[in-house]
Amino acid sequence: MWLPGHVAVGLLLSLVLMLIGLRRGERLVTLLACMAFFSVLPDYLHLEGLRTFSHSFLGAGLMLAAGIVLLT
Repeated sequence: MWLPGHVAVGLLLSLVLMLIGLRRGERLVTLLACMAFFSVLPDYLHLEGLRTFSHSFLGAGLMLAAGIVLLT
């Protein structure tokens, strides 16, 4: 997947969190940095068998949930 696709999926997956953060008064730059992190997160699992899983909406969603749990 190319960079625009990664950014679009990262925005799609973290859109709800970004809206919640904006309502709480978080800075937009911080939220965009989180979106950028989550947009390249599937590329960290580029191993042979895990690539298909990490590049699916289910896999990216699960990695997003795990990342949020680990970061908070």
